[in-house]
This record gives sequence, structure tokens and C-alpha cells, in this order.
Amino acid sequence: MQLYYIRHAQSENNAILERNGYKSEEGRHADPQITTMGFEQAKLLAEFLARENPEAEI
Repeated sequence: MQLYYIRHAQSENNAILERNGYKSEEGRHADPQITTMGFEQAKLLAEFLARENPEAEI
């Protein structure tokens, strides 16, 4: 059995922190959306999981 620990994809808050060099949390949102990069990360993860274990239980 393989176990994968998966975090969320990039959110707007992650992008804000990256842009300001992790120096300030100003501009962060209480319920951030997923960024374009985050959607791409989620797509790639889904493709990987489908290849690795197409009958996985979630």
C-alpha cells in the first residue's frame, strides 16, 4: 500500500506571500481562491494519481 500526503494547490494567499518575499501578510484573504498555477498543479496531480493508482480509494 502507498500513502500520499497531499496539500492544497497554490492559493492567492500563497502567491501574495511569494510576491512580497514572505515579509508581510498584508492583503491576504480569509477564504482565498486557487490561482491559475494552483489549477495546473491540481490537474497534474490528478493525472499522476490516475497513472499511479487508478483504483485508489479517497
